[in-house]
Amino acid sequence: RSYIDSGDNAEAIIELRNGAKKAPENSEIRYELGKLMLATGDFLSAEKELLRAQSLGVKTATIQPLVVDALFKQGRNDDVIAEAAALANGLSPFKQAYILAIAAKSQVLLDRPNEAKNLIDQALTLDPEQVDAMVAQAMVFVKADEHVRGMEWLTKARKIDDTAPQVWALIGDIDVLNGDPDSAFNSYTRAINLRPYITLTSTKRLRAALAANMLDDAKKDLQRLENSGLNNYWYVKHLAALLSFQQDDFQAAANGFDEVLTTAPDFVEALIYGAASHTYLGSYEQAQVLVSRLAT
Repeated sequence: RSYIDSGDNAEAIIELRNGAKKAPENSEIRYELGKLMLATGDFLSAEKELLRAQSLGVKTATIQPLVVDALFKQGRNDDVIAEAAALANGLSPFKQAYILAIAAKSQVLLDRPNEAKNLIDQALTLDPEQVDAMVAQAMVFVKADEHVRGMEWLTKARKIDDTAPQVWALIGDIDVLNGDPDSAFNSYTRAINLRPYITLTSTKRLRAALAANMLDDAKKDLQRLENSGLNNYWYVKHLAALLSFQQDDFQAAANGFDEVLTTAPDFVEALIYGAASHTYLGSYEQAQVLVSRLAT
């Protein structure tokens, strides 16, 4: 508990893991470990520990909102929606609203705006200040290219909680769509600084930095992503190749895009920039090969 109170999450997780080994049936240890893993970005492990805590006696109403959060952050949208359709007994209206709001966001991501709107209405009826429901409504409008109406809902959300990272991340997305990479960079920075772990927002900020020609900032974000263990992830390699291309290092860019295309052979942006890189190098045959793949 002292490690948690002091913000030393790494040591706290070590202590809780040790405690779980000594007392594997201790539900409170499993619960605290699951919560801490969720807070530090280990979503799959968090889900497993939380469900173990539930099986050992922690109330489902206590566990379900946390599991929904873990599922959403793993991109398991269908599972989130299934949880919302089977709300646990004993959930407070606020927790019900939270689960419904997260399910609404999942519905948006699955391109189901009508289903999302139904869940948003339910959530806001239960809790008129439910921030994630407001974010979900903003997502619906952004998907429909109604950026102004989306920003109106995010402004409402900010009045309730100006430190919600999901609000700032979506503001960044709108900034990008509006052709304002400088503002996007700042919005994504707000979101990143409000989370203790690496998320997709870091890749978005790197792209905003490239679009704004803020190459030093782009290099810092790339290093941060690579140091987090994502250096072998193909999209991070793609971002590194884009940075090389923007610095006129066409050999490094060509090598990078070629490597990306071995993993993601149909990724259009890599095909376009890879062809351009090879053209700058005078490798016209390889450039033509990539161009021909765009036409198929």
